[in-house]
Amino acid sequence: MKEKKRNISQQQLANHLHISRQAVSRWENNISLPDLNTLVLIAKYFDLNSRKND
Repeated sequence: MKEKKRNISQQQLANHLHISRQAVSRWENNISLPDLNTLVLIAKYFDLNSRKND
C-alpha cells in the first residue's frame, strides 16, 4: 500500500476535516470513532487505498 506520511498536529487535521481538535483527540485515545464519511476524508488526506494489491 502506498502511503504518504504527514507529520501534522491534531489541530491541522481537524482544520482540514472541518471538525474540532477534541474530536481527533478522542479518536486517538479510543474514546470515539469517526463516522464513515470522515473516514473516507481521512483516507484521502493520507493517500490511503483500501484495495489490496494482489
